[in-house]
Amino acid sequence: MIIRDPIHGNIELTNAEQALIKTKVFQRLQYIKQLSMIYLVYPGAMHSRFEHSLGTMHLANKAGIGLGIKGEELTGLRIAALLHDIGHPAFSHLAEIFLKSNHETMSVNMINESRISSIMEKHGINVKSVINIILNDKCISHQVIDNDIDVDRIDYLIRDAHHCGVAYGKGVDADRLLYTLVNHKGSIVLDRKGLRAAEALLFARYIMRETVYNHKIGRICDAMLCYCLSKALKNKVFKKNDLFRMNDSEVINSLINSGDKEIKRQAGRLIERNLLKQAVVREYRELSDDEKPVIKRMAVNWKLKEEKEKELTSLAGARSGDVLIDLPKLPVMKESRIKVLTKNGLKPITRISLMAKVINETYNNTWRMRIISNKKHVKKVSRHALKTIFK
Repeated sequence: MIIRDPIHGNIELTNAEQALIKTKVFQRLQYIKQLSMIYLVYPGAMHSRFEHSLGTMHLANKAGIGLGIKGEELTGLRIAALLHDIGHPAFSHLAEIFLKSNHETMSVNMINESRISSIMEKHGINVKSVINIILNDKCISHQVIDNDIDVDRIDYLIRDAHHCGVAYGKGVDADRLLYTLVNHKGSIVLDRKGLRAAEALLFARYIMRETVYNHKIGRICDAMLCYCLSKALKNKVFKKNDLFRMNDSEVINSLINSGDKEIKRQAGRLIERNLLKQAVVREYRELSDDEKPVIKRMAVNWKLKEEKEKELTSLAGARSGDVLIDLPKLPVMKESRIKVLTKNGLKPITRISLMAKVINETYNNTWRMRIISNKKHVKKVSRHALKTIFK
């Protein structure tokens, strides 16, 4: 069987892979968008984790062959890459804020608890070997999928750029990157010949974060949706584990049809694109040394953030859900940890590439805290926001 992919062209599937993608667990990925609600900014961003999983498998096969992986090990790598995202909850990384398990662990649970394991056994695929590839970061095949430079990241950067209609991620040279991967003493590193391709990857990652992943409207949508999810879980509109069987549309329908007026009102705003407005924005470089620890603490403490939101809501005389704080964790550019194999041994890419060094040093500047509110209360919120957060 051949699937025509807009990014990689023809993707060939074995009989086992055909059987796996027809399962309910895998088909669910068709209805989980890769970029959550970014389609409200870039209408073309309707692509799903289904096609990303196929693309990741395709690139993993190329990388594996280049690294000398053969036979059953290559089969296991392909299957692990294909299934690496089946454990994503609805709305993917956004919903993971409220969950204890990461999507890799849930992917393994779904393999064990669904028809997937029996299908693999029927086709002579070692289930334990596939699970080891998904979880064991010392395994070379795992590093193909999840590493400082990996096929998962290469596929989503190119795919996201394509569907958003932006040029930046399209400059990633996947073939050159995969060709220059090297197995050095049990770790995947980059041959120096791939340095320029790696620099293009870092640049694409930086620009995509600024223009797509961190877009103001996308972040506002995420904050509003997080409010709905938090409230829905507290009010038992659905349980945490339900997010692993539901898709994006099912979650939205549950929110719209819930008995909670505040949840319905906020979800209705999202559906109608009647979004909250930005009242205050604070960039990382604007934070004082005293403010940075406060931000780091609040970024990992959802309860503390909600307390600040309630306080601001009260000061502004607004209703619940009308004032929210969008506070992402400080970004980490994993790609800046790429090791490059030179004549003088392994070197961090930031040591031999000025471009990589500059991008890494400025990556924190892509971080922004936003306080958002309905249009009516923007001025009041902006007056009280920073004093309330940093007191």
